[in-house]
Amino acid sequence: MKIAFLLHDAYGIGGTVSATLNLAGALAKRHEVEIVSVFRTRDTPQGNLESGVRLTPLLDIRANSADKDHQLSRQPSVVSPRSPSFSPLYNALTDQRIGQYLDQTLADVVIATRPVLLMYLAHFGERAYLRIGQEHLTHDSQIPEQRERQNQIIPDMDAFVTVSHADAEIYQRVLPHAASRILSIPNPVTPPSSMPAQSGQRIVVAAGRLVKVKRYDVLVRAFEQVVRVRPDWCLRIYGSGKEEQALRELVMERGLYNHVRLMGAHAPMETEWAKGDIAAVTSDNESFGMTIVEAMQAGLPVVSTDCPLGPREIIQHGVDGFLALPGDPDSVAQALLAVMNDDQLRHRMSEAARQNSYRFAPEVIAQRYEELFARLGNGRVHREVVPASRILAQGRLMAEPGGMFRLRLKVIGEATAGYEVAVKLRDSPEVRTVPVIPGGLTKDARDQLWTDVVIDPRLLRPHEGTWDFRLRTPEGLDERIVAEGVETQHLSGQSPWLDGQGVSSAIPYRTMDDFIAIRTWYRAAHAEIGQVVVDQGGTGFHVGLLLPQPAPAGTALQAVLRHRSDRSVEFAVPVQPTGGAGVAFTVPHREFLLRRIAATDIWDLWLRVGAGGPEARAGRIGGDIIRRKHTDRFPSSLDQSDQGVAHRTVAYVTDDNDLSFSVKHA
Repeated sequence: MKIAFLLHDAYGIGGTVSATLNLAGALAKRHEVEIVSVFRTRDTPQGNLESGVRLTPLLDIRANSADKDHQLSRQPSVVSPRSPSFSPLYNALTDQRIGQYLDQTLADVVIATRPVLLMYLAHFGERAYLRIGQEHLTHDSQIPEQRERQNQIIPDMDAFVTVSHADAEIYQRVLPHAASRILSIPNPVTPPSSMPAQSGQRIVVAAGRLVKVKRYDVLVRAFEQVVRVRPDWCLRIYGSGKEEQALRELVMERGLYNHVRLMGAHAPMETEWAKGDIAAVTSDNESFGMTIVEAMQAGLPVVSTDCPLGPREIIQHGVDGFLALPGDPDSVAQALLAVMNDDQLRHRMSEAARQNSYRFAPEVIAQRYEELFARLGNGRVHREVVPASRILAQGRLMAEPGGMFRLRLKVIGEATAGYEVAVKLRDSPEVRTVPVIPGGLTKDARDQLWTDVVIDPRLLRPHEGTWDFRLRTPEGLDERIVAEGVETQHLSGQSPWLDGQGVSSAIPYRTMDDFIAIRTWYRAAHAEIGQVVVDQGGTGFHVGLLLPQPAPAGTALQAVLRHRSDRSVEFAVPVQPTGGAGVAFTVPHREFLLRRIAATDIWDLWLRVGAGGPEARAGRIGGDIIRRKHTDRFPSSLDQSDQGVAHRTVAYVTDDNDLSFSVKHA
């Protein structure tokens, strides 16, 4: 059978895209599957597109593409109204391209994934194939004009599928004459390939678009209550959206910048769920709750608001998570603390979450769709699937507890003699090679062959920078290795490595263009920033001083602030030992104001060991986050100079994860 999905933008990220990619991948094991993306916005999709799924974009709207200036793009659509309720991207050109596709396709089934695409399917679609609509939001959360148009079309479809039973019942009540065509099938969620969560780092993870309906403000206010009781826990919020700045301001206003991090968008999320101990969802409305299932698959108990409609159909209250009152920070905080304060409960819920999430596995959901197709009586002959071309240089990099990295390398065929992994420093001739040991092949559940290559990060010393992974073969292949996944859960909360040679850190990551890379730091000495406290007139630091050789007893330590553009300008502040290698100190903002040089002064923070002794740059190079400039933010301070001039002072993390100050006129 040939199955086609109509998708707005398969190159972006979001619940609809993820669900479609997951379902398409599962169906592709037995059918010919095509995802038709109306718009192409990137060179490659951000989600995981299975090799058996064909991706067909209809309009290219990337910068400088011919479609952006096409004459028809300036003419209105006859299908999608010119209205604030509908995307302005749909026009006469989309009418032409979608119409041509629906007229010429040989599909047995065409599935539309949003209201406007259902309108196109009704307008241009043929009776020769099954026409199925999907609801990825809910009836009540749809924009009224879109909902009205969609409800007019549903009776003419062969089937209309919602992602929750409760939403299907709403549609059946609203459209009683079409009730037999309306049913619910949950979204499929692909189980993670990464290791299940076993972090123990006391991290709460939340993920989704930063928009009002997700109510991350409720989560932040709940976490304010949590840290009063459990200051050893922290919160990571993954995602991007219009509410990001408001959330960041709320974090600063409530003094939570040491406990709450906005991590930005991250796809796929499976490696980040594995770093958590609890997942949190505080939405006012969830049509399904893919993030809930993703978290459960990783073994995280989920604390979610009992909002319409999805969470209560996924979470078993008290078994694999808790349901809290929507919009109520007190209720969310109580549920979080209940899981945090009972280790045995948390472990029981973790195991239950893993087991209960199986009902959303793609193969289970795909079978329900196949049963639907059969019930609708389409009798077309099933076609043989034509596999897409395979990528040779592909692998999964895993940080292991002992500090080594394991590269699980995809193998085509069984000959690996002469293969080597080359790790090359960007913008440098420096390269390190590790041979692939012949043999030792393993086969996964998909009959794919893999071999493991162990990478010792000490091999990359003494350089700081970004290293790209490449696969080289005797046949002349020399390609960057595509990231099937990068797992760094064992790095979460880890300090930089210290030995007799110096201080180093290595954090693997997936690049924006989906390749494997490692960011490394190597220093003779380093000061790792811990807690930061911003008060009126000063910024306080707790720091771990890492030296290859301990400083002699009685050695005077100083925090040194040095001007970036004129390094002869500096000042020092005393530090106080806090036990072990820890020290604490406060940087008075007044010292900056006495030394104004430019419109914006940048000062770098160092620790000096003894008079004329070695200096250690201060920053945050440990752990699992490669770009802390975006995740570790601190509030600014408004300070008055002796002349009464207002200045804005803020500590910030640089592109290299070092700590600096910015001082400028307010």
